[in-house]
Amino acid sequence: MSHSLPMTNDDDAEIQRYKNSKRMSSIPVRLSGSILNRNSFQGSSINTVRGVVYMSEKNNIDLFPEDFEVKYKNVDDNTGHRDEPEMVDEISDAINAKLEEYQQVEFALEESQEDEPVELLLDDKEMIPDEKPRQVQSSQKTDSQINQQQRDQQQRRDQNGSPTISSQNAAKTGPSKKPNVNRGRNNEKGSTQVSSNRKHRASSVDPRTGPQVRSKHVPRPRKAKKKSKTKRKFITFLTVLLILAVAYCGVAFYFSTHFMFNTQINGVNVSNLTPEDVRGHINNTILDYTLTIVKRDGETEIIRGEEIGLAYYDTGEIQGLLDDQNIFAWPLSLVFSNSLETPIGVTFDPLALDRAIENTRAVSTEQVAPVSAWPVFNGVYYEIEPEVIGSTIDVGRMKSLIHDAVYNFLSEINLEHEELYELPRFTSESHEVISARDTMNTFLDATITYTLYEDVIIDSLTIIDWISLSDELIPILHEDRVAAWVASFADTYDTVGTTRYLTTPTGREVSVSGGFYGWQMDREAETAALINNIRQGQVVTREPIYSQRAAVHEANDWGDTFIQVDLAYQMMWFFEDGVLMLESPVVTGLPGSMATPPGVFFIVEMLRDTILEGAVNPDTGVEATPTPVEYWMRVTWEGIGFHDAIWQESFGGDRYQTYGSHGCINMPLELARELFHLIDIYIPVIIHQ
Repeated sequence: MSHSLPMTNDDDAEIQRYKNSKRMSSIPVRLSGSILNRNSFQGSSINTVRGVVYMSEKNNIDLFPEDFEVKYKNVDDNTGHRDEPEMVDEISDAINAKLEEYQQVEFALEESQEDEPVELLLDDKEMIPDEKPRQVQSSQKTDSQINQQQRDQQQRRDQNGSPTISSQNAAKTGPSKKPNVNRGRNNEKGSTQVSSNRKHRASSVDPRTGPQVRSKHVPRPRKAKKKSKTKRKFITFLTVLLILAVAYCGVAFYFSTHFMFNTQINGVNVSNLTPEDVRGHINNTILDYTLTIVKRDGETEIIRGEEIGLAYYDTGEIQGLLDDQNIFAWPLSLVFSNSLETPIGVTFDPLALDRAIENTRAVSTEQVAPVSAWPVFNGVYYEIEPEVIGSTIDVGRMKSLIHDAVYNFLSEINLEHEELYELPRFTSESHEVISARDTMNTFLDATITYTLYEDVIIDSLTIIDWISLSDELIPILHEDRVAAWVASFADTYDTVGTTRYLTTPTGREVSVSGGFYGWQMDREAETAALINNIRQGQVVTREPIYSQRAAVHEANDWGDTFIQVDLAYQMMWFFEDGVLMLESPVVTGLPGSMATPPGVFFIVEMLRDTILEGAVNPDTGVEATPTPVEYWMRVTWEGIGFHDAIWQESFGGDRYQTYGSHGCINMPLELARELFHLIDIYIPVIIHQ
């Protein structure tokens, strides 16, 4: 609870005394423009003192913020009332905690120039006063009056039995700039000791001047010792941190001229060495430099540096590696290793090095050329013959690599690892070799059995001559060779036009050639089928593919059902299943150009009641008159066939020599009719002399 009271002359005098004082031992406290007095503590609830003002001696600036406030009780929980001095004392204690901080600012203000702007950091915030300094009226009281008033107040307190309490509202009496902050001691200029039992203090307070004032000496904050310990710890921490920083930077500076921990160059440990140390190590190493050449069989040869005039020269590569170091990352080198690779600047005699290379056994001894693995036929199937590795070296590449090895100051070169040996193109593990072997064996796995009057078998012994491998290990099945075999096969087993032998019903042994009846293969189709059988590795039993078939696979392939014509005897016979079904005398073609051709044929056409176109006689050029017939059974497409000939007066004998036909086989009408009903198309017809 707060009240606004008008300013009094006593208030003005109090403020004036404070401004005239050069010590900051007391604080004038105002409440809404009034010096704190008993009216401020009336009420029965917790009240708040706001707008506390600390007047600067130099500039009259309000150093306490406007929102500064102090909460206090004016009613005791046990007794139901509190004395005003006790409440004032409570307010003073709360304000006192902040006072020391503001006093330090005041000291700085006194030492600054007059009327200089003031900046003060209050509660961690920067506050620049923007209000005009408050003008305080000059005090109307004299020093004697002030002293008399203080003595009266002290006397009243003594009568009430209360010890003297230093209030922040007391005026400053000493010229000292710095307050005495010894909290546990009495002021040397008349202040009495503060009682610890505030409940027994006197409650008489001058209603005009407000509560009693405290000693001009301001006590220290209660947490001073704790803050002092924290400050010492902070200083210790900063000291240790500074020492560590100096040590860290010192080590970093050391590594500006030395290689860091766990550093290797070309496999050599250079930790803590300077570039000069490293160069010295390289010089010592060059004196004993050797290049070891490792051959395929593990045998080694050595080229010494002194043989080729090897010497070191500095190209700055070592210093460059040092300059690339991050010296401030040196702690990491304690944990992680750093392996560096760099060429070492060397000079040597190239011609001397070439001579040394040519004198090595790897080059000078006789070399064996490599041979690729290859599928070979062992009489039954193909198997892989292993490769020959050989010992031939690419000398040109070998010289180039060894020159580079010396330039880079390498200690060893492995000829096999560098792939300097000439290798066979194909090895036993090469896919090309394995695939070629398998394909060739697939060809050989094929077996084709042809069923004729005798079996004809194609197997690996025949196929081996038809297959081969290219230089690229591509299996080849030579189709032209297969086609040639099929042609030979057909020539052997085709019967069309071949000479056959038979016995006539009269008992004569005769032969017959020509004609178009018999077995005849489709050579092109059979070649393709056989190639496919081989590529698939098939095992099959089948007939050849024919363009024309016969009755049976025998020497006389017409079987037991056929028509036979004997030109010499002018007779014909028809056998069905070996049984003579019909015989008849005939008249055949007129001898000469009109003669009936011998051979083995078959009936290709059968017609009733047709007209035969007259053929032209080659000898006379006269065309025969078209002739109607009742039964026509064609034998050839050239106009030869069986038919009835009612114009012939007789048949058989030698009539054909005078009244022979134009090539047809004339028969009596009745026999021609009977034959027409006994036969069918494709019945074989054998015509012989």
